[in-house]
Amino acid sequence: MVEKALCWEEIFVNEQGGIYQCISQRKIVFVFQDKVEYLRINDFFRLQKLVATIDVEKMLLATSLSSEIEILSPIFFEHFFI
Repeated sequence: MVEKALCWEEIFVNEQGGIYQCISQRKIVFVFQDKVEYLRINDFFRLQKLVATIDVEKMLLATSLSSEIEILSPIFFEHFFI
């Protein structure tokens, strides 16, 4: 399902899910199995410095960007998908 997402550009994927970004909305989407976290950041390109991990909480703890990342409440985004 995620692979068919409209307007999302894949920046990292593993067997558990992946991390996607939407350039136009400057949001990061973390998809891990059935759990989806939508993150919004001030400057997407600074995220390239992050070490990708399956655990979102550990990722936030591992980066100085945590203060710039807002975790949005997970909601159903099926209208983004084909």
